[in-house]
Amino acid sequence: MPRRPSLRPPRLAGALLAAAQFGQAQWFFGNLYEAVVQIPDRLAHRRDLAVPPGEPVTVGSMLRPGSPVRFYLPLAPVTVGAAVAALGVGWNGAAAQRRWSTASVAGTLTAGLSTAYIVRAINVRLFFAAEPPSAEEREALLRRWYALNAIRMAATAVAWIGARRARSSTR
Repeated sequence: MPRRPSLRPPRLAGALLAAAQFGQAQWFFGNLYEAVVQIPDRLAHRRDLAVPPGEPVTVGSMLRPGSPVRFYLPLAPVTVGAAVAALGVGWNGAAAQRRWSTASVAGTLTAGLSTAYIVRAINVRLFFAAEPPSAEEREALLRRWYALNAIRMAATAVAWIGARRARSSTR
């Protein structure tokens, strides 16, 4: 019985890195857009996403229409999974591929952890909490959001560049 051809590790690693790059680019440009048009300021002042008084902020309430979380959540597991899988598949490949894949995973995980922190520590209080923060607290939360978003975008850029360089090493 003839064997079906399978993707060899370099081709599979390249495909996984391409998937990771797609997610990293979406992540970077989405966060850049949010910063340029000041989405956090708009959402913090309008309070459209706030839960009704007496209700807790749940994952479901953070996924309501209009929430920025909805735009990133579907692709996040694919992006992280593809970057990590590419590192594993390509581990025995060229040293340059391994180094760049490691950089891609490090950047992706840093951006992911930054996002988790931003959502839990800043977005919940700023956008979703029933009781709005005071003006001083809102301004402090917004400053922290923009500072951490810059770090998140830098980490995502490193991740994308790492994936790009690793892909060029697989050919």
